[in-house]
Amino acid sequence: MSNKKVLVPLIEGFEETEYIAVRDILIRKGIDVDSVSLTDSKMIVANHNTIIGADSIYKNLKGYIDEYDALFIPGGTIGVENLDSNIKFDEILFHFSSENKIIAAICAAPSLLAKRGLLKNKKSVVFPDKKLIEILIKNEADYINDVNYIGDGNIFTGTKMQISIEYAENLAKFIESKN
Repeated sequence: MSNKKVLVPLIEGFEETEYIAVRDILIRKGIDVDSVSLTDSKMIVANHNTIIGADSIYKNLKGYIDEYDALFIPGGTIGVENLDSNIKFDEILFHFSSENKIIAAICAAPSLLAKRGLLKNKKSVVFPDKKLIEILIKNEADYINDVNYIGDGNIFTGTKMQISIEYAENLAKFIESKN
């Protein structure tokens, strides 16, 4: 049984399939997963108007963030746009980055990492949309266009919701391979 822990920040518009599938697979692999709402409520409206409850809210995360080994960021166009302008998200992301902890992102979410310089010279993928690909390339990511997911250093990226289960299985291996 693993003692690894993953944190998932949630905000309105996140892609629910990516979150649920990845969470489920990681838990089945023995990895603890906690979600944190970046809103004032545990109940969040996801990309397709599904209401999903987070495990906690951001203000309760203080003092506990160091317990996590990895950060997983689900995509969803609206969710990614909301995360892009969220100070709480940046605080979490930069904490994981400064500690060189694992940061995983799928679909449109790798673009958030690229904009913040976290994919510079790192092999990475993103949802195959011209604008998202341009964000990675503009920010000096080593964009790979012929795989569905890839890990490089402490970063693990994936392309789209349809590969969520395969992505999660390989993310679990990636997490377990790190000290």
